Amino acid sequence: MTSSSITRLISSFVKAILPPPPRSLDGGETAETVVFDFDISGSMASQDIEPSRLEAAKRAASAYIRERRRRNTPDLVSCVVFESAAEILCANVSIRAAGTAFFPILKSVSPRGGTDIASGLLAAESVLSSSPRSVQAKVILLSDGEDGGTAWSEPADRLKQAGVVIYCIGVGGRPEDIDPCLKNIASTVNGVLQYRFIKDADTLANHFQEIAMGLTRIRS
Repeated sequence: MTSSSITRLISSFVKAILPPPPRSLDGGETAETVVFDFDISGSMASQDIEPSRLEAAKRAASAYIRERRRRNTPDLVSCVVFESAAEILCANVSIRAAGTAFFPILKSVSPRGGTDIASGLLAAESVLSSSPRSVQAKVILLSDGEDGGTAWSEPADRLKQAGVVIYCIGVGGRPEDIDPCLKNIASTVNGVLQYRFIKDADTLANHFQEIAMGLTRIRS
């Protein structure tokens, strides 16, 4: 066998085992699959962010989806909620069907329980394991509470090693109570840590829209 034949054989083998690249659209946009991973613990009912921390998170998710739909991207959206345990509310729903298969389910969720961020990451990992490999994947994790354990580190590391970008948002309370955990979970993209602590609903919605547009610049 000639050296050129061996090279072609190796090239074919590599292409077979690697996932295909993200699918670009005519307008330059890339299809994505996003998992909204939201804390719904009892403290998310707090109204220091109006109308409440959880309701502001729901509205921010809506802002994200509106922006992606405006761009006519064939994205898939999923929703995971966690408190003392996690629940997958919907998985890999076409963004075009979000009005019937995503928003009504998210709207029905109410605050309860404690905070187990690890369970939320494990559920996101499960959802993404069944997502198409030909799209970019991201997790948008929002929480108002400190998770004192470290069980979240392994699923967070696995997701990031698989190429999933994890955006972390802390809301409510004091940043110092939330920052250490979420900063460790968040991805670093082009040298920038994708974590932000946000104090009001308008800024939260704008930040989600920036993530949808690919324009995030993390600020303190």
